[in-house]
Amino acid sequence: MNYLAHGWRFSDEPYVLAGTAAPDWLSVIDRKTRLRSKTAAEFVANADPVVAAIARGIVQHHIDDGWFHATPAFNELSLQFAVEIREMLPGDEGFRPSFLGHIIVELLLDRQLALAIVDDR
Repeated sequence: MNYLAHGWRFSDEPYVLAGTAAPDWLSVIDRKTRLRSKTAAEFVANADPVVAAIARGIVQHHIDDGWFHATPAFNELSLQFAVEIREMLPGDEGFRPSFLGHIIVELLLDRQLALAIVDDR
């Protein structure tokens, strides 16, 4: 859900930018459907420049997620938020607090990036 973190570098390439958001967009529409990097990589050199650009964005999204979700800061903050959410939602031992902790970190990152971009103007 951190659209800005994924896409800010591609503001001059709208189809790559859309591709960086597409995995999360699709996840919002249908949680069971996934845009996989391996599949998208098959289209990076497509003759249609729009298809190729979207595919590059999808691949970039997964590259970004791969390193970001492996960082200690992301994991520590996600866990901290999940624990706090679980304490506020008694009886909810399911996936929701972990998912919300994950999303909160990404949304806060996007907020900080937005503030930094505005400050640079």
